[in-house]
This record gives sequence, structure tokens and C-alpha cells, in this order.
Amino acid sequence: MGVPAANRFLIDAEDFKREIGEKITSAKSRILIQVMTFEMDSVGEWLVQCMKDSQAPDKRLLVDAYSLVNINDGLAFGKRYISSGVFRDEVQKTRKFLLQRNDLGIDVKVTNRFRFNPLKYPFRNHKKLLV
Repeated sequence: MGVPAANRFLIDAEDFKREIGEKITSAKSRILIQVMTFEMDSVGEWLVQCMKDSQAPDKRLLVDAYSLVNINDGLAFGKRYISSGVFRDEVQKTRKFLLQRNDLGIDVKVTNRFRFNPLKYPFRNHKKLLV
């Protein structure tokens, strides 16, 4: 009989991409996505492309401010940023996408900013939502 789709966990990236990508590109009215971490790596670029390819007029992506500070398990301003050109490029692409207006028809907002309170850094919500 199988497990109903609503009760299954997506185990690996290919599972996720197949299942979610199809839903995103076929959306007719809206795509609402909220994540804690987001990078403009191959998965981030894939997600943006899926959203761009959708005919839905309302496309929103909310990304926690954590992704301005921590990219692929590395501090965006630390030793790895200085020593790795590949990492530095990914940090810069991610920040550009998150902080500058885009012409992709996707409303991107950075949420839960730290402002002047570094104590907010560890208080993140690691949920991922897709509507």
C-alpha cells in the first residue's frame, strides 16, 4: 500500500529535489518557502531556478540571518573566507542574492536579524517550511 506522501521523510537530496522541485515548478498561485540556512551553492541555485521557472505570481523566500554569518558550516568572515577563493565566491554570491533586489520575480527577505545583539546568534529556528 505504501506510505502516504504527507507522512514520508525525504531522506536524501535527490529525493528532495525530485519531490519538491516538481511541486515548486507546477505551483499556480504561490510559493512560500522559509529556511534557516541557504547558500548559493548547487542546491540553492537549483531552488532559485525552480522558483523562477514556476508560473506562480507570488514567490517568496524567507531566510534566517544565520545565512549571512554561517555558510556551509563556515564563518563567512573567518579563516576559510580568507584562504579559500571557492568559499569566498559562495559567500559573496549568497550575500548578493539575499541582500540585493533581484529581477527573478522572487521576493527574498532575511529574517531574525541579529542587529546589535550578538546573543541572538544561537537562538535560531531550524525549521523549513514550504507552502
